[in-house]
Amino acid sequence: MARTTQEYLARLDAYERQAVRWMHAHSILVMRISLGVVFFWFGVLKFFPGRSPAEALAAETMSAITFHTVPQSVSLPLLAVLECTIGIGLAFGVFTRQILLLMAVQMSGTFLPLVLFPHETWRTFGTTPTLEGQYIIKNLVLISGGLIIGATLNGSRPFDRGTPVVEPQRVPGTAQEVSGYVPARRVVTDGSAAEALLRPRITQGGHLRRLLGLAYHTVPALDRRRTRGAGAAL
Repeated sequence: MARTTQEYLARLDAYERQAVRWMHAHSILVMRISLGVVFFWFGVLKFFPGRSPAEALAAETMSAITFHTVPQSVSLPLLAVLECTIGIGLAFGVFTRQILLLMAVQMSGTFLPLVLFPHETWRTFGTTPTLEGQYIIKNLVLISGGLIIGATLNGSRPFDRGTPVVEPQRVPGTAQEVSGYVPARRVVTDGSAAEALLRPRITQGGHLRRLLGLAYHTVPALDRRRTRGAGAAL
């Protein structure tokens, strides 16, 4: 029974690692395309009067920030063109830097109604938004997505932390097969000597492995000093 449970947990652990690897490789692409679809979709609706639920609020905001010099018949199509441009750029991954700059400008304007028109966006100011207010506040998620995409402009990935994930060397039928524990070396250089500190390292994913990882923090301080002393002697 114990053997069957270990095999089952190990199989689930392997599926989890595969899913995490897939998300690590494709999540930013999926996010970028999703943001592009949202911006393009909402932008197209503004070309057709009465189709966008945010049309009236957007028109009032554009009128307020232009000091009522730009009529609604002009401001709404301009906003629609801006959102469609952002959507196309994100969906196809072209001119990403410029697109993110346009997105920052557009997003900053979307929050203005919370201040300019509190009677339409709040039931209780600061705590209970109306449906229109919720429509605006959800843009925080879009901004977060834009920040993640922006973090990839120099070729890096936000999820990379400079240390590769070490896959465990599994021994069938042992606790290591379930725990995912592997010995890892952490080398600290201070300019005079290198301290090789042996410590358990939990690989990516796995609730059971994270639970077992807590055992490291229960090791007595004396044993840890001995370990560090042995590493320094190397």
